[in-house]
Amino acid sequence: MRGWWGASALVAAMALGTGCTNVVAGSPAAEPAALAPVVVTDYGLKLTVREASDVRAAAVLRTLEPCGFVSRAELAAYGRVVQVAPERGPERCKVLLYTDSRRAPSVTLELGASKPVDVADFPVAGGTVLRQPTALESGCALVVPVALPAAGAGDPTAETFTDYVRVVTAGFEGDGCAPAATVAARVLAAVREHKLPLRRYAAVALPGGDYDPCGVITHPPAGWRVLRLGSVTGPYECTFYARGADNSEEYVSVRFEVERTDRVATHPPVELNGRAATRFCSGIAIPDAPERCSIDITLDGHYDGNVPDTPLGEPLRGAGTVRGTLSVYGNRAIVEQWAAAAAALYR
Repeated sequence: MRGWWGASALVAAMALGTGCTNVVAGSPAAEPAALAPVVVTDYGLKLTVREASDVRAAAVLRTLEPCGFVSRAELAAYGRVVQVAPERGPERCKVLLYTDSRRAPSVTLELGASKPVDVADFPVAGGTVLRQPTALESGCALVVPVALPAAGAGDPTAETFTDYVRVVTAGFEGDGCAPAATVAARVLAAVREHKLPLRRYAAVALPGGDYDPCGVITHPPAGWRVLRLGSVTGPYECTFYARGADNSEEYVSVRFEVERTDRVATHPPVELNGRAATRFCSGIAIPDAPERCSIDITLDGHYDGNVPDTPLGEPLRGAGTVRGTLSVYGNRAIVEQWAAAAAALYR
């Protein structure tokens, strides 16, 4: 994962106290700390210390709702908030604003960001965060280091790990760091006040957003055995190595993504136990590297992050109505078996 570990019982007992107030689509209601445990498993594998910490960090991040850090009232000084929705993955939230100039500037918030480099201290209300260089003339990128409890709320003895929450703005007139600082300050306040937003109590929930992509390890297709974990590069991506009936070792990747509901499929459809899916294959195969394919499974339900009476037209309005997609990648000969096993866990 993109953080490091450190023991801190005090922060652990405090960091996930109660959820934030419902202020925008996707933000959670209040919840007592004792009701927010994090369940972590080793998937029946012998994990290294690093792998175990990565798995635990991913589990904690899946409990958080990034859109819950956004307040429409606090951003009103920069424009009217017209859309708040996940983007690309459940760990990212994009906010669109509408201004008198009919511009649509944006603020994007990402959990589990990479540890920043080449940064400078940047003061915000109530603390200091890190500013990263950005190629966008009107943009700004701020990174907020936050200590999160390794075992979730309700465990006063838990260790903590450091996550990096990135806040990026684009398209604002003037100083793009002002709206970024507003959101970054809210992240700091949520940690300080023990009110990190919890996904399970979000007013609008993304179907599948709380699922563990590594869960398929304990529910493999018949005749398969998972040998070892490959990597957990984020809360919604998992890779591993498995052995099938022919005794060959295969690499498999499972990733949970977010896409627009109006997206038109460009790859051939696949019938997968009654689930809508598409297949894309590389078309490249050599003796030591068989052809690889991705099977994308569309989940039921959707998330509508458009604020009522939004003035947005298409295609911007369509970007706020999204759904979850499960993407399974591997050897063409076996990927459909794993896709079916993964799809059985997601609804």
